[in-house]
Amino acid sequence: AAAHAFSASAAHWPPTEATARAALIAEALADSVESARPPATFTPAEDTATAEFAAGSARADTSPAGFAAGDVPSVPSATGMDTAEFAALNSGPIPRPTPVRRVDAARAAAVAAASALIHAAHSGVGPGENGGDRFLPCSAVSIAVLLCLSMGEPRRAADALRGVGADPQGRVLAAWVAMLGGDERSAAAVLDGLDIAKLDARDRLLAHGVLVGLARRGGDHTALTLAWQAAYPLFDEVGADLLALLPIGELWLAGIRLRDEGRVEALVAAAGELLRGVGDPPAWSNAFHWYAIQAAIARECPNDLLPHAHRLKAAAAAGDPQAAAL
Repeated sequence: AAAHAFSASAAHWPPTEATARAALIAEALADSVESARPPATFTPAEDTATAEFAAGSARADTSPAGFAAGDVPSVPSATGMDTAEFAALNSGPIPRPTPVRRVDAARAAAVAAASALIHAAHSGVGPGENGGDRFLPCSAVSIAVLLCLSMGEPRRAADALRGVGADPQGRVLAAWVAMLGGDERSAAAVLDGLDIAKLDARDRLLAHGVLVGLARRGGDHTALTLAWQAAYPLFDEVGADLLALLPIGELWLAGIRLRDEGRVEALVAAAGELLRGVGDPPAWSNAFHWYAIQAAIARECPNDLLPHAHRLKAAAAAGDPQAAAL
């Protein structure tokens, strides 16, 4: 709603290329959070489809490219529960399904928003030319890349970076694209020699998210500890917003691995509250629910896992392709 209001106010701005660009970016960001909340009633077919889907076993051993975190065991084995115990726990009510037409509309809006943002990133004045994206807290390219990554599309995120110079923010974004695309070596090489301390707070959060993500994926406890210690002083400087969800997810898993989750709990809670406040838009929330599932498995807390698994199951049953993959 805030992004829509910001975009609508553009009519009162000076008619310049920079203000038109800012309005386009704000509108695209607003479209990406198109709500997929279900209406009050459902058809019998929708209820039946969701019931059949929910009857399947809930597993968290799928690690698609873009959100891979190594081999993830099945939920019963990871939590020390036998299959019957887990089935009993998993037989409770799940969130009402989002009808296919609503998920399709939300996904289509997010895809269109990504296209608009990529177009904005590749056209018009640049961030440092004549104002560029000065009316917004971050550039069109950063929003485009992070939206595409959140939607599980690292290749499209790479397209958004085409032609972007090797400025510090571009390097951080390129590292994210490489890491979530499965090329961890390239991600590390991109960040090599980058002076993270000179970045602004948002880009520092993104950079630290990549560094802890790479260390965790590599199984290097010493590197993970050092990356975590470098990152956590930043937690008091940043807040949770849509563009911070991916690094918050990576930092969350790192904190659990190091038994220091308390340092990042406030950011994680704020991220969850943010998503609930904007209607849990799949383009942004699917990835966060996947991080939450991994976090619950790592902590051996099945009760914490189920709400997020149910969200993804309901969305998948309603036709969301990313939720189905996860």
